[in-house]
Amino acid sequence: MKPNNLRLLCLTLLLMTGVSGLHAAVDYLCFTAESASSIKLSMTGSITAEVKTSTDGVTWTDYTFDTDINLGAGEKVYFKGNYRGTATNNFAKFVMSGQISASGNIMTLTDGDNPTLSLEGKKYCFYSLFSGCESLTSAPTLPAETLAANCYASMFYYCTELSEAPALPATALAKGCYMEMFKGCTGLTAAPALPAETMADICYANMFEGCTKLTVAPNLPATTLAMGCYNFMFSNCTGLEAAPDLLPAATLEEQCYEGMFAGCTNLTTAPALSATQMARHCCDRMFEGCTALTAAPELPATNLAEGCYCWMFWNCTGLETAPALPATTLAEYCYEGMFEGCTGLKRAPALPATTLTKSCYYKMFRDCTGLETAPELPAATLAETCYKEMFCGCTNLNAIEVNFSSWTDADNTTLDWVKDVSATGTFVCPEALNVSERNSSSVPAGWTVNSSTGINSPVMDSRSANGATYNILGQKVDENYKGIVIQNGKKHINR
Repeated sequence: MKPNNLRLLCLTLLLMTGVSGLHAAVDYLCFTAESASSIKLSMTGSITAEVKTSTDGVTWTDYTFDTDINLGAGEKVYFKGNYRGTATNNFAKFVMSGQISASGNIMTLTDGDNPTLSLEGKKYCFYSLFSGCESLTSAPTLPAETLAANCYASMFYYCTELSEAPALPATALAKGCYMEMFKGCTGLTAAPALPAETMADICYANMFEGCTKLTVAPNLPATTLAMGCYNFMFSNCTGLEAAPDLLPAATLEEQCYEGMFAGCTNLTTAPALSATQMARHCCDRMFEGCTALTAAPELPATNLAEGCYCWMFWNCTGLETAPALPATTLAEYCYEGMFEGCTGLKRAPALPATTLTKSCYYKMFRDCTGLETAPELPAATLAETCYKEMFCGCTNLNAIEVNFSSWTDADNTTLDWVKDVSATGTFVCPEALNVSERNSSSVPAGWTVNSSTGINSPVMDSRSANGATYNILGQKVDENYKGIVIQNGKKHINR
């Protein structure tokens, strides 16, 4: 076909379809009433935007914020414009009554007739857009591949009738982009795929908090984390039964897993954790209140950080087995309250560290009422509040073995560490330790002290070339035992 003829054909088609016909192909943001309903776009603060509405997606009229649009069952209204929120005090949100389903491309609300795949430069663009819309039964499409800070934050906050989340294809995230996006969506039954492998600060923070019908968490493939990226992401998802099999990141960031599964009372299996490098409060309260969890994941890290495991399993009352804790170099508050309230825990992990730090074991086993024997404590010198309330409330605890010779190496080293333990038990310590005081901050009242040599003298097995091996209580153990052992009359630590 000759070029002139081709141009003539294109012009003819344009005249036949008209501009309105071309625009009709755009998938505009649409609301359909499932029953008699009303909808309006209500402004908070100050927003400068040109928004238009249509009943057919062809003929458009200017819309004034906070104007109610009444819809009969089956009727539709379309929105388009150059809208964008700009801050938590300058945004607009839809207010609805009745039952309304949303469809179409959300980008037409900000890009008008020419929707793009980018929200670059539009931080807070759709912040709280459907917040509190209990009438919303379905969500529009969210096709953006480039995001901006807080662009979808709180977008569907407490949309309790929303059962299905829209696809979220973006792989490049931004600070707070999905923060609280579906918080309180109690009808949500499935989470969208989250393909991003590089996180941004608080990008998924509180994203599904309180989604009580969510049963399976999506795969989380990210290997590069950011501050608070998974912070309380699934907290109080009481129906959640399955977590991702693996959290593959080797290096963690500050508060990255904090509260991630807190309050997930039906979670029975924890994800495997690959991390070997901890960060400040990275796992703080990660599984708090996961009462159905019976086994903890392996924790291979030897490079700890301040508060890294702080209250990680707090009130996991079904937890029966604790993970090995191989670190020999500690950080301040690193194990604070880690197993507090784990009433089903009967055996504590070995604690091989010999150099302590401030509050390193503070409240670590507090109220573990099933615990009978404390882990051996090989450190010879104490640090400020290092053992404070460590075994407080362990009502069945009846055996403690220590290697320190002074209670006063630092302030409050053992304050209330044995408050409300068993009325009788055995306390084994070096001969130099002053055991004249019996109270909740030293040796428990009513307990027997063995401090003649700091250990019980084991009976040697002459049939063995190396002699039998005993723990510090004089109990015979095998080569797999971890902690302080005595062999051939000499004491050493098995790690």
